[in-house]
Amino acid sequence: MAWQFPASASQPGTVVTLNGSDDAVIQTGVAIASSIGTTLYGYGSNHDVHVYGSIGGTGMFLGGDATDVANNLYVEKGAQVAIIYNYSLYGSNSVIENAGLIRSFASTAVYLAGLDGTTSITNSGTIDGYDNAIERAYIATRGQTVKIVNSGTIVGRTGAALEMNDAVGIDLVTNTGRITGDVLLFGGSDLYDGRSGRVSGKVDGGNGDDRLWGGAEANTLLGGEGKDNLQGFGGNDVIKGDAGADTLVGGAGADGLTGGAAADAFLFYSISESTVSASGRDTIFDFKRADADRIHLANIDANTATSGNQGFAFKGTAAFTGHAGELRYTKATSDTYIYADVNGDKKSDFAIHLDDAITLRAADFIL
Repeated sequence: MAWQFPASASQPGTVVTLNGSDDAVIQTGVAIASSIGTTLYGYGSNHDVHVYGSIGGTGMFLGGDATDVANNLYVEKGAQVAIIYNYSLYGSNSVIENAGLIRSFASTAVYLAGLDGTTSITNSGTIDGYDNAIERAYIATRGQTVKIVNSGTIVGRTGAALEMNDAVGIDLVTNTGRITGDVLLFGGSDLYDGRSGRVSGKVDGGNGDDRLWGGAEANTLLGGEGKDNLQGFGGNDVIKGDAGADTLVGGAGADGLTGGAAADAFLFYSISESTVSASGRDTIFDFKRADADRIHLANIDANTATSGNQGFAFKGTAAFTGHAGELRYTKATSDTYIYADVNGDKKSDFAIHLDDAITLRAADFIL
């Protein structure tokens, strides 16, 4: 292993070549760039590149094959990798830690192609792609796990913020920062946890048993095929499960819930999650008894005057009688409304809208 400490240079062709298990440090005040070809190229495996200065030019490669391993990039605060095309990372069991700026002016900012293992991206700075911000290559089998922890900013300008084109690889995304653009996770059983962050585009889990958790603002969460767990948290969310027995939780706000085919569970944890007022009332668009869909209300205390968690008593279309814990519904031409009284004042404290005229029964609920 040899360490390289290049001086500032701007030239045609590659400026820094890493062979064997060579590493490089781009020191503070040093700027390297190539007008033709790749500015920095690390062949094979086991390269560390630490950037305190600047890498510019056309592109940057670490690894050359999907089976390479342990190629790591560290971009420090105030440093940048700002290139025309992309930083391509081939292989797995690798690390990207960015506290500065990784930017592409004409393509994807970070391109991943690896088999097996895990590659981790920790971003507290900015990853900004003219096309996608982060993209992984399509691999039909032996997909790696990609773990992304974002507390900074990830921007996809003309493409997606994250486009994880993989049939079987697992994507684990934790976002406490800001993501601008779509999050497209494709195949595999993926996780998106955005409860403490913001995302401006849709979050699409693709095929697989996915867990997608939104944040405080309005989110669009799409489960795709598989047994998905989709939770909106806050805002007026659009949540769609697609095929598979999905669990949908709107959280606060006026959420639109679509389970898709198979036995879906629509969960409510508080009367504040779906209000009598339309401004905060959830709509279930495809409740189907034939699919064994259920509306779960067992987590709501049906009687606030009694200690513990009481269950609801289903009254059908009958009016409230003044007893806490009653659940009733009304049916119109093309809509159904479900109402609950938790304090016995004969007034609705909680409501759900079904976008169809349905004759409900107690078995449609978990009370």
